[in-house]
Amino acid sequence: MDEVLKYFRRVSSIIILLVSSVYAATFLMFPVIAFVEPFYKKLAFNLQAKIASGWFRLVLFVFEVLNGIEVRYYGDEIQEGESIIMMMNHPSEIDWLFSFSIAQRKNALSNIKVLLKNEVRFVPGIGWGCDNLDYIFLTRDWSFDESHIQYKINKYKENECKPWLVIFPEGTDIDDVKLKKSWDFAAKNGYPKFNNVLLPRHKGLHACLEPLRDTIDCVYDLTIGYESKPTILSCISGTNPRYVNIHIKRYSLDEIPKDEDQLQKWLFNRYQEKDEMLQYLKENKTYSVPYRVNKPSISIYASAFLWFYYFIFPLTNLLLMSSYTKVYFFIAFVYHILNSKYEPLRKLRGLQNAVYSKKEKSH
Repeated sequence: MDEVLKYFRRVSSIIILLVSSVYAATFLMFPVIAFVEPFYKKLAFNLQAKIASGWFRLVLFVFEVLNGIEVRYYGDEIQEGESIIMMMNHPSEIDWLFSFSIAQRKNALSNIKVLLKNEVRFVPGIGWGCDNLDYIFLTRDWSFDESHIQYKINKYKENECKPWLVIFPEGTDIDDVKLKKSWDFAAKNGYPKFNNVLLPRHKGLHACLEPLRDTIDCVYDLTIGYESKPTILSCISGTNPRYVNIHIKRYSLDEIPKDEDQLQKWLFNRYQEKDEMLQYLKENKTYSVPYRVNKPSISIYASAFLWFYYFIFPLTNLLLMSSYTKVYFFIAFVYHILNSKYEPLRKLRGLQNAVYSKKEKSH
């Protein structure tokens, strides 16, 4: 019976997040795109953030309540009301989702913005939603990405957003193949060698930090670790992780160099510390300092109830019963597919300030 219940929980978790993310993009975000955004861009920007914060709470309900994932916090406490850059190591593809856990506890879910790889924007539901939220999608072509980052940050300023900007200086999640490449690159260039993190690059952090120095309060350095490497599927289904360990260290802006070479050295020092902390975690199942656990708040339970009772169940019934709803859903669904793929449409909406053309690899 226990195995049957576990299987039911895993399948239901996957269905809940997949269906709810698609519904949020099509039934909540699409009307804002169609009827508000063309006339009141700032209002649309803020409405999309509020819509998303409600869905993020449902994600946390699935993660922390339904699947019982325990998030353990170590080190400094992030202060409520701050505008910050959140710098994280990248042990898995799901790390950024746990920034929601921190932000919810500090009433900042509407302010979360994340730098993600460009492929995420094509994912139905959650990718479309992140796109509508003006998350920063990176192509790994710095000639495009640098100006794209500046454009997005200016957009945050224009909309008076106090961002919690999540950035991964490693650029990708770690695995054995990438770690070997990182070692080779470090040896070739005289850089330090790490065993639990990849070599960090300063460009993305520098491009985000400098235009925000006059508006953000500080940078928080987060070191996140698990008992083993989770995937998006194992996280949603509740099989891995069981525990998430997040160490937080606050840095004032005065402590972070403006010069790029000095910033790179500063990053190497921070990642040396991360490497040592993660090695300690690997050997001891905890960091070297006490942790605290903040239980899910009432708002997470309330949000889940509202999503199920007033949104998921009624809309599913409408889709099954109403031809008009089916037509609307089809239009919204197709729009989001086109919006994720068609570069001129993205520029027209203001999701990017230029049309990106993928460069051909030279032979």
